[in-house]
Amino acid sequence: MAERECCVCGGKPLGVCASSMRPISDAWCRECLEQGLEPWSFIVGGLAGISSKESLRVEAHPQIEANLKYYGKTWEDLFAEIRKLESEYEKYLDKMRRRDT
Repeated sequence: MAERECCVCGGKPLGVCASSMRPISDAWCRECLEQGLEPWSFIVGGLAGISSKESLRVEAHPQIEANLKYYGKTWEDLFAEIRKLESEYEKYLDKMRRRDT
């Protein structure tokens, strides 16, 4: 069995912890855990349905901004990826609806 890696940076994990963005657990190293870093997919998926920075609790901004900095992304990048994910999900739902009729 392969040894686990930090889900953010690939480093040596401290242990398995719960994500603060979605109902999922994964391995984190101490540095990423202390900085509140999450895999990018957890952030995008965890914020699906949110349309703007102003729609988020102000208390969430520092953690999200730390992740944006880590990944070299902007708020605009984040919301563009959220819209793309939502569009892909709608296409999938339409396909399933057509299949069931």
